[in-house]
Amino acid sequence: MLRARLTDGARGVVFASPMAFAFCVLVSLLRVARFECLSKRTGLSPLKAAMPSPRPAYGCGVDQDLHAKPGQGSCVGVAFEGLPVMKVQMACLSVLAALAAGSQAAVAADFGNVPPGGVVNGGIRDYGGAGGVPVPAPVPIPDYKPSFYFRIDGGYGLMSEPSVSEDGGQYGWLTSNGQNGYSSTFGNGPDLQAFDPAWLSKDFTDIATYGAGVGTYIGSGWRMDATVEGRSKNQADLNGSTTYNSNSWYPDPNSVNVPPPVIYGNDSNGNGIVDRITHVDFQDKTTIAGSVWMANLYYDFMTTERGFTPYVGAGVGLVWNELKRVHTTTVTSCDNENPCAGSRTDYAKTTEGKADTASLAAALMAGASYQLTDITSLDVGYRFLYLAGTSFDTDIDGYNSRMSISDQYIHQIRAGLRFDVN
Repeated sequence: MLRARLTDGARGVVFASPMAFAFCVLVSLLRVARFECLSKRTGLSPLKAAMPSPRPAYGCGVDQDLHAKPGQGSCVGVAFEGLPVMKVQMACLSVLAALAAGSQAAVAADFGNVPPGGVVNGGIRDYGGAGGVPVPAPVPIPDYKPSFYFRIDGGYGLMSEPSVSEDGGQYGWLTSNGQNGYSSTFGNGPDLQAFDPAWLSKDFTDIATYGAGVGTYIGSGWRMDATVEGRSKNQADLNGSTTYNSNSWYPDPNSVNVPPPVIYGNDSNGNGIVDRITHVDFQDKTTIAGSVWMANLYYDFMTTERGFTPYVGAGVGLVWNELKRVHTTTVTSCDNENPCAGSRTDYAKTTEGKADTASLAAALMAGASYQLTDITSLDVGYRFLYLAGTSFDTDIDGYNSRMSISDQYIHQIRAGLRFDVN
Protein backbone atom coordinates (compact mmCIF):
# COMPACT_ATOMS: atom_id res chain seq x y z
CA MET A 1 0.00 0.00 0.00
CA LEU A 2 1.30 3.46 -0.91
CA ARG A 3 1.13 6.21 1.72
CA ALA A 4 1.80 9.88 1.01
CA ARG A 5 3.32 12.17 3.61
CA LEU A 6 1.79 15.63 3.26
CA THR A 7 3.26 19.03 3.96
CA ASP A 8 1.61 21.32 6.49
CA GLY A 9 -0.02 23.39 3.72
CA ALA A 10 -1.57 20.37 2.05
CA ARG A 11 -2.73 18.98 5.38
CA GLY A 12 -4.50 22.27 6.17
CA VAL A 13 -6.29 22.24 2.86
CA VAL A 14 -7.44 18.66 3.31
CA PHE A 15 -8.80 19.34 6.79
CA ALA A 16 -10.43 22.67 5.77
CA SER A 17 -12.36 21.10 2.92
CA PRO A 18 -14.69 18.92 5.07
CA MET A 19 -15.53 21.92 7.32
CA ALA A 20 -16.50 24.09 4.35
CA PHE A 21 -18.54 21.25 2.90
CA ALA A 22 -20.40 20.76 6.23
CA PHE A 23 -21.18 24.48 6.43
CA CYS A 24 -22.67 24.52 2.94
CA VAL A 25 -24.77 21.44 3.70
CA LEU A 26 -26.10 23.17 6.83
CA VAL A 27 -27.07 26.26 4.81
CA SER A 28 -28.94 24.08 2.29
CA LEU A 29 -30.84 22.28 5.04
CA LEU A 30 -31.90 25.60 6.60
CA ARG A 31 -33.16 26.83 3.26
CA VAL A 32 -35.22 23.67 2.74
CA ALA A 33 -36.73 24.15 6.18
CA ARG A 34 -37.59 27.75 5.28
CA PHE A 35 -39.35 26.59 2.07
CA GLU A 36 -41.46 24.19 4.11
CA CYS A 37 -42.36 26.96 6.54
CA LEU A 38 -43.36 29.36 3.79
CA SER A 39 -45.46 26.71 2.10
CA LYS A 40 -47.43 26.11 5.32
CA ARG A 41 -47.92 29.82 6.08
CA THR A 42 -48.89 30.97 2.62
CA GLY A 43 -50.49 27.91 1.17
CA LEU A 44 -48.14 28.06 -1.77
CA SER A 45 -46.39 25.06 -3.16
CA PRO A 46 -42.76 24.56 -1.99
CA LEU A 47 -41.52 25.29 -5.53
CA LYS A 48 -43.28 28.72 -5.67
CA ALA A 49 -42.31 29.43 -2.10
CA ALA A 50 -38.70 28.88 -3.14
CA MET A 51 -38.89 31.61 -5.79
CA PRO A 52 -36.82 34.64 -4.75
CA SER A 53 -38.70 37.83 -3.84
CA PRO A 54 -37.40 41.37 -3.46
CA ARG A 55 -39.52 41.81 -0.41
CA PRO A 56 -39.83 39.84 2.80
CA ALA A 57 -41.56 36.49 2.50
CA TYR A 58 -45.18 36.24 3.52
CA GLY A 59 -45.29 36.15 7.26
CA CYS A 60 -41.71 35.01 7.30
CA GLY A 61 -39.88 38.29 7.47
CA VAL A 62 -37.83 38.90 10.50
CA ASP A 63 -40.31 41.43 11.86
CA GLN A 64 -43.22 39.10 11.29
CA ASP A 65 -41.49 36.26 13.08
CA LEU A 66 -40.70 38.50 15.98
CA HIS A 67 -44.43 39.42 16.25
CA ALA A 68 -45.93 36.13 15.15
CA LYS A 69 -49.25 35.22 16.61
CA PRO A 70 -49.34 32.42 19.06
CA GLY A 71 -50.17 29.14 17.47
CA GLN A 72 -49.10 30.29 14.02
CA GLY A 73 -45.49 29.07 14.38
CA SER A 74 -42.38 30.97 13.61
CA CYS A 75 -39.80 30.88 10.80
CA VAL A 76 -37.01 32.10 13.11
CA GLY A 77 -33.73 30.45 12.14
CA VAL A 78 -34.83 30.03 8.59
CA ALA A 79 -35.84 33.58 7.74
CA PHE A 80 -33.32 34.11 4.90
CA GLU A 81 -34.36 35.67 1.74
CA GLY A 82 -34.28 33.35 -1.26
CA LEU A 83 -31.74 35.32 -3.19
CA PRO A 84 -29.15 35.69 -0.38
CA VAL A 85 -29.38 31.99 0.39
CA MET A 86 -28.66 31.10 -3.24
CA LYS A 87 -25.68 33.45 -3.18
CA VAL A 88 -24.39 31.67 -0.07
CA GLN A 89 -24.74 28.34 -1.84
CA MET A 90 -22.92 29.61 -4.92
CA ALA A 91 -20.18 30.96 -2.67
CA CYS A 92 -19.94 27.55 -0.99
CA LEU A 93 -19.51 25.83 -4.33
CA SER A 94 -16.80 28.34 -5.37
CA VAL A 95 -14.97 27.83 -2.08
CA LEU A 96 -15.13 24.05 -2.48
CA ALA A 97 -13.74 24.26 -6.05
CA ALA A 98 -10.92 26.54 -4.93
CA LEU A 99 -10.14 24.27 -2.01
CA ALA A 100 -10.04 21.25 -4.30
CA ALA A 101 -7.64 22.98 -6.70
CA GLY A 102 -5.48 24.20 -3.84
CA SER A 103 -5.46 20.80 -2.27
CA GLN A 104 -4.37 19.21 -5.55
CA ALA A 105 -1.60 21.78 -6.06
CA ALA A 106 -0.40 21.44 -2.49
CA VAL A 107 -0.33 17.68 -2.68
CA ALA A 108 1.45 17.82 -6.04
CA ALA A 109 4.02 20.19 -4.62
CA ASP A 110 4.40 17.96 -1.62
CA PHE A 111 5.51 15.12 -3.91
CA GLY A 112 8.47 17.00 -5.42
CA ASN A 113 12.18 16.95 -4.55
CA VAL A 114 12.40 13.31 -3.55
CA PRO A 115 15.56 12.21 -1.82
CA PRO A 116 17.54 9.30 -3.32
CA GLY A 117 15.66 6.06 -3.05
CA GLY A 118 12.22 7.80 -2.96
CA VAL A 119 11.33 6.62 0.58
CA VAL A 120 10.77 8.99 3.52
CA ASN A 121 9.88 7.62 6.95
CA GLY A 122 8.47 4.46 5.46
CA GLY A 123 6.43 6.28 2.80
CA ILE A 124 6.99 6.20 -0.95
CA ARG A 125 7.12 9.58 -2.64
CA ASP A 126 7.01 10.37 -6.32
CA TYR A 127 10.33 10.13 -8.21
CA GLY A 128 12.25 13.24 -9.28
CA GLY A 129 10.12 16.35 -9.52
CA ALA A 130 7.21 17.10 -11.81
CA GLY A 131 6.14 14.25 -14.05
CA GLY A 132 8.71 11.82 -12.56
CA VAL A 133 8.26 8.14 -13.48
CA PRO A 134 9.89 5.39 -11.43
CA VAL A 135 12.55 3.65 -13.57
CA PRO A 136 14.42 0.55 -12.36
CA ALA A 137 18.19 0.78 -12.21
CA PRO A 138 19.91 -0.66 -15.34
CA VAL A 139 21.23 -4.19 -15.00
CA PRO A 140 24.98 -4.16 -15.68
CA ILE A 141 26.11 -6.32 -18.60
CA PRO A 142 28.98 -8.58 -17.51
CA ASP A 143 32.29 -8.06 -19.31
CA TYR A 144 32.92 -11.18 -21.40
CA LYS A 145 36.40 -12.48 -20.79
CA PRO A 146 37.21 -15.84 -22.39
CA SER A 147 39.45 -18.31 -20.64
CA PHE A 148 40.59 -20.51 -23.53
CA TYR A 149 40.86 -20.45 -27.29
CA PHE A 150 41.36 -22.74 -30.22
CA ARG A 151 43.37 -21.77 -33.27
CA ILE A 152 44.02 -22.90 -36.82
CA ASP A 153 46.94 -21.55 -38.83
CA GLY A 154 48.74 -21.80 -42.12
CA GLY A 155 52.07 -20.36 -43.14
CA TYR A 156 54.50 -20.10 -45.98
CA GLY A 157 58.14 -19.14 -45.84
CA LEU A 158 61.58 -19.13 -47.34
CA MET A 159 64.59 -20.79 -45.78
CA SER A 160 68.30 -20.49 -46.04
CA GLU A 161 69.23 -23.76 -47.73
CA PRO A 162 70.85 -26.20 -45.34
CA SER A 163 73.90 -28.18 -46.25
CA VAL A 164 73.33 -31.80 -47.26
CA SER A 165 76.02 -34.44 -47.17
CA GLU A 166 76.47 -38.19 -47.60
CA ASP A 167 79.12 -40.36 -45.98
CA GLY A 168 80.00 -44.07 -46.19
CA GLY A 169 78.61 -45.10 -49.57
CA GLN A 170 81.05 -46.77 -52.03
CA TYR A 171 81.12 -48.24 -55.51
CA GLY A 172 83.58 -50.06 -57.81
CA TRP A 173 83.12 -53.69 -56.89
CA LEU A 174 84.20 -56.54 -59.11
CA THR A 175 81.41 -57.70 -61.39
CA SER A 176 81.37 -60.28 -64.12
CA ASN A 177 79.28 -62.77 -65.91
CA GLY A 178 81.63 -65.54 -64.84
CA GLN A 179 83.82 -65.44 -67.96
CA ASN A 180 87.54 -64.73 -68.11
CA GLY A 181 88.02 -65.04 -64.37
CA TYR A 182 85.50 -62.38 -63.41
CA SER A 183 83.67 -62.96 -60.18
CA SER A 184 79.98 -63.46 -60.58
CA THR A 185 79.30 -61.77 -57.27
CA PHE A 186 80.26 -58.50 -55.69
CA GLY A 187 83.67 -58.38 -54.12
CA ASN A 188 85.80 -55.79 -52.39
CA GLY A 189 88.13 -54.67 -55.08
CA PRO A 190 91.21 -52.51 -54.34
CA ASP A 191 89.85 -49.42 -56.06
CA LEU A 192 86.56 -48.68 -54.27
CA GLN A 193 85.33 -45.10 -54.62
CA ALA A 194 83.19 -42.83 -52.45
CA PHE A 195 80.18 -41.07 -53.84
CA ASP A 196 81.09 -37.82 -55.46
CA PRO A 197 79.72 -34.82 -53.44
CA ALA A 198 79.06 -33.08 -56.74
CA TRP A 199 76.29 -35.57 -57.38
CA LEU A 200 74.22 -34.10 -54.57
CA SER A 201 71.46 -31.59 -55.19
CA LYS A 202 68.75 -30.27 -52.88
CA ASP A 203 65.42 -28.51 -52.83
CA PHE A 204 65.18 -26.65 -49.53
CA THR A 205 64.20 -23.19 -50.76
CA ASP A 206 60.72 -22.88 -49.23
CA ILE A 207 58.43 -24.51 -46.72
CA ALA A 208 54.73 -24.50 -45.86
CA THR A 209 53.15 -25.28 -42.50
CA TYR A 210 49.56 -25.92 -41.43
CA GLY A 211 48.12 -26.86 -38.08
CA ALA A 212 46.03 -26.17 -35.01
CA GLY A 213 46.39 -25.52 -31.33
CA VAL A 214 44.76 -24.72 -28.01
CA GLY A 215 45.62 -21.86 -25.69
CA THR A 216 44.68 -20.02 -22.52
CA TYR A 217 44.53 -16.38 -21.46
CA ILE A 218 46.76 -15.95 -18.41
CA GLY A 219 45.94 -12.31 -17.67
CA SER A 220 47.58 -8.87 -17.82
CA GLY A 221 48.05 -9.27 -21.57
CA TRP A 222 49.76 -12.68 -21.40
CA ARG A 223 48.54 -15.83 -23.10
CA MET A 224 50.06 -19.14 -24.09
CA ASP A 225 49.23 -22.00 -26.41
CA ALA A 226 50.41 -25.35 -27.66
CA THR A 227 50.40 -26.00 -31.40
CA VAL A 228 50.98 -28.92 -33.75
CA GLU A 229 51.80 -28.16 -37.38
CA GLY A 230 52.57 -30.30 -40.35
CA ARG A 231 55.37 -29.24 -42.67
CA SER A 232 55.68 -29.64 -46.39
CA LYS A 233 58.25 -32.04 -47.86
CA ASN A 234 61.77 -31.03 -48.76
CA GLN A 235 64.23 -33.31 -50.46
CA ALA A 236 67.86 -33.89 -51.29
CA ASP A 237 68.96 -35.83 -54.34
CA LEU A 238 72.12 -37.79 -54.98
CA ASN A 239 72.13 -38.55 -58.68
CA GLY A 240 75.30 -39.43 -60.53
CA SER A 241 77.07 -41.86 -62.79
CA THR A 242 80.61 -42.84 -63.68
CA THR A 243 82.46 -45.06 -66.13
CA TYR A 244 85.69 -46.89 -65.40
CA ASN A 245 87.85 -49.74 -66.67
CA SER A 246 86.66 -53.10 -65.42
CA ASN A 247 89.20 -54.81 -63.21
CA SER A 248 89.10 -58.37 -62.08
CA TRP A 249 91.18 -61.28 -60.87
CA TYR A 250 92.46 -63.50 -63.68
CA PRO A 251 95.47 -65.77 -64.50
CA ASP A 252 98.51 -63.84 -65.64
CA PRO A 253 98.67 -64.41 -69.41
CA ASN A 254 102.39 -63.56 -69.55
CA SER A 255 103.46 -66.01 -66.86
CA VAL A 256 105.35 -69.24 -67.82
CA ASN A 257 104.40 -70.83 -64.59
CA VAL A 258 101.88 -73.60 -64.54
CA PRO A 259 99.42 -72.83 -63.28
CA PRO A 260 100.00 -69.13 -63.84
CA PRO A 261 99.54 -66.82 -60.88
CA VAL A 262 96.26 -64.96 -60.51
CA ILE A 263 96.60 -61.24 -60.95
CA TYR A 264 94.25 -58.26 -60.70
CA GLY A 265 93.90 -56.19 -63.78
CA ASN A 266 91.89 -55.29 -66.84
CA ASP A 267 93.87 -57.02 -69.65
CA SER A 268 93.32 -60.66 -69.20
CA ASN A 269 94.73 -61.64 -72.63
CA GLY A 270 97.76 -59.32 -72.43
CA ASN A 271 97.11 -57.56 -75.75
CA GLY A 272 97.30 -54.13 -74.18
CA ILE A 273 93.61 -53.45 -74.59
CA VAL A 274 91.25 -53.07 -71.63
CA ASP A 275 88.93 -56.00 -71.62
CA ARG A 276 85.73 -54.36 -70.42
CA ILE A 277 84.27 -50.95 -69.58
CA THR A 278 81.93 -50.60 -66.56
CA HIS A 279 79.27 -47.92 -66.17
CA VAL A 280 77.70 -47.25 -62.75
CA ASP A 281 74.54 -45.13 -62.35
CA PHE A 282 73.12 -43.90 -59.02
CA GLN A 283 69.66 -42.52 -58.35
CA ASP A 284 69.21 -41.40 -54.74
CA LYS A 285 66.38 -39.30 -53.25
CA THR A 286 66.03 -38.35 -49.59
CA THR A 287 62.84 -36.60 -48.42
CA ILE A 288 62.14 -34.93 -45.10
CA ALA A 289 58.65 -34.12 -43.80
CA GLY A 290 57.08 -34.32 -40.39
CA SER A 291 55.54 -32.01 -37.82
CA VAL A 292 56.47 -29.15 -35.51
CA TRP A 293 55.33 -29.28 -31.87
CA MET A 294 55.56 -25.96 -30.04
CA ALA A 295 54.74 -24.34 -26.69
CA ASN A 296 54.35 -20.60 -27.22
CA LEU A 297 54.07 -17.56 -24.94
CA TYR A 298 52.66 -14.24 -26.16
CA TYR A 299 52.15 -10.72 -24.88
CA ASP A 300 49.21 -8.75 -26.29
CA PHE A 301 49.55 -4.96 -26.33
CA MET A 302 46.38 -3.11 -25.35
CA THR A 303 45.54 -0.33 -27.84
CA THR A 304 42.80 2.24 -28.31
CA GLU A 305 41.98 0.81 -31.72
CA ARG A 306 38.88 -1.27 -31.16
CA GLY A 307 39.47 -4.93 -32.01
CA PHE A 308 43.10 -4.43 -33.08
CA THR A 309 45.73 -6.09 -30.84
CA PRO A 310 49.44 -6.32 -31.73
CA TYR A 311 51.53 -8.97 -30.03
CA VAL A 312 55.00 -10.50 -29.70
CA GLY A 313 55.83 -14.04 -28.74
CA ALA A 314 58.36 -16.82 -28.49
CA GLY A 315 58.15 -20.59 -28.58
CA VAL A 316 60.19 -23.71 -28.03
CA GLY A 317 59.55 -27.32 -28.88
CA LEU A 318 60.68 -30.04 -31.23
CA VAL A 319 60.42 -30.99 -34.84
CA TRP A 320 59.51 -34.58 -35.58
CA ASN A 321 61.38 -35.56 -38.75
CA GLU A 322 60.04 -38.26 -41.03
CA LEU A 323 62.94 -39.27 -43.26
CA LYS A 324 62.85 -41.53 -46.24
CA ARG A 325 65.62 -42.49 -48.63
CA VAL A 326 65.32 -44.45 -51.85
CA HIS A 327 68.58 -45.48 -53.57
CA THR A 328 68.99 -47.38 -56.82
CA THR A 329 72.35 -48.64 -58.14
CA THR A 330 72.65 -49.92 -61.70
CA VAL A 331 75.92 -51.40 -63.04
CA THR A 332 76.37 -52.18 -66.74
CA SER A 333 79.46 -53.23 -68.73
CA CYS A 334 80.49 -53.91 -72.29
CA ASP A 335 83.27 -55.72 -74.19
CA ASN A 336 85.79 -53.02 -74.89
CA GLU A 337 87.76 -55.17 -77.37
CA ASN A 338 84.71 -55.39 -79.60
CA PRO A 339 83.65 -51.69 -79.58
CA CYS A 340 81.51 -52.31 -76.44
CA ALA A 341 79.39 -54.93 -78.15
CA GLY A 342 77.26 -57.10 -75.97
CA SER A 343 76.50 -54.58 -73.24
CA ARG A 344 74.95 -56.20 -70.22
CA THR A 345 73.53 -55.30 -66.83
CA ASP A 346 75.77 -56.71 -64.17
CA TYR A 347 73.92 -55.40 -61.12
CA ALA A 348 70.72 -53.48 -60.26
CA LYS A 349 69.28 -52.95 -56.81
CA THR A 350 66.90 -50.54 -55.13
CA THR A 351 67.18 -49.93 -51.41
CA GLU A 352 64.67 -48.03 -49.27
CA GLY A 353 65.38 -46.71 -45.81
CA LYS A 354 63.15 -44.88 -43.32
CA ALA A 355 63.74 -43.20 -40.00
CA ASP A 356 61.99 -40.93 -37.50
CA THR A 357 64.09 -38.48 -35.56
CA ALA A 358 63.44 -35.53 -33.24
CA SER A 359 65.29 -32.23 -33.24
CA LEU A 360 65.05 -28.95 -31.39
CA ALA A 361 62.67 -26.27 -32.66
CA ALA A 362 62.37 -22.64 -31.60
CA ALA A 363 60.48 -19.59 -32.82
CA LEU A 364 60.09 -15.82 -32.47
CA MET A 365 56.79 -14.20 -33.48
CA ALA A 366 55.35 -10.74 -34.04
CA GLY A 367 51.97 -9.83 -35.47
CA ALA A 368 48.50 -8.56 -34.75
CA SER A 369 45.02 -9.93 -34.30
CA TYR A 370 41.76 -8.31 -35.33
CA GLN A 371 38.46 -9.22 -33.65
CA LEU A 372 35.91 -10.27 -36.26
CA THR A 373 33.14 -11.29 -33.85
CA ASP A 374 32.75 -11.66 -30.09
CA ILE A 375 34.55 -15.00 -30.20
CA THR A 376 36.55 -14.98 -33.46
CA SER A 377 39.79 -13.15 -34.24
CA LEU A 378 41.94 -13.03 -37.36
CA ASP A 379 45.64 -13.50 -36.60
CA VAL A 380 48.35 -12.43 -39.07
CA GLY A 381 52.04 -12.33 -38.26
CA TYR A 382 55.68 -13.07 -38.96
CA ARG A 383 57.54 -16.05 -37.53
CA PHE A 384 61.21 -16.88 -37.48
CA LEU A 385 61.44 -20.65 -37.13
CA TYR A 386 64.56 -22.60 -36.28
CA LEU A 387 64.67 -26.34 -36.98
CA ALA A 388 67.77 -28.19 -35.88
CA GLY A 389 69.49 -30.57 -38.32
CA THR A 390 69.16 -34.32 -38.45
CA SER A 391 70.72 -37.43 -40.05
CA PHE A 392 70.02 -41.13 -40.55
CA ASP A 393 71.76 -44.25 -41.87
CA THR A 394 70.81 -46.59 -44.72
CA ASP A 395 72.49 -49.75 -45.95
CA ILE A 396 73.44 -49.09 -49.59
CA ASP A 397 74.80 -52.14 -51.43
CA GLY A 398 76.34 -53.58 -48.29
CA TYR A 399 77.84 -50.30 -47.01
CA ASN A 400 76.46 -47.98 -44.33
CA SER A 401 75.60 -44.66 -45.93
CA ARG A 402 74.65 -41.69 -43.73
CA MET A 403 72.66 -38.77 -45.10
CA SER A 404 72.88 -35.55 -43.06
CA ILE A 405 70.83 -32.34 -43.29
CA SER A 406 72.02 -29.31 -41.33
CA ASP A 407 69.98 -26.68 -39.42
CA GLN A 408 67.16 -24.88 -41.19
CA TYR A 409 66.37 -21.16 -40.69
CA ILE A 410 62.93 -20.21 -41.91
CA HIS A 411 61.21 -16.83 -42.34
CA GLN A 412 57.45 -17.26 -42.47
CA ILE A 413 54.27 -15.26 -42.93
CA ARG A 414 51.37 -16.91 -41.12
CA ALA A 415 47.63 -16.35 -40.95
CA GLY A 416 44.92 -18.05 -38.98
CA LEU A 417 41.81 -17.79 -36.83
CA ARG A 418 41.36 -17.91 -33.07
CA PHE A 419 38.10 -19.00 -31.48
CA ASP A 420 37.51 -17.92 -27.85
CA VAL A 421 35.67 -20.17 -25.41
CA ASN A 422 34.90 -20.08 -21.68
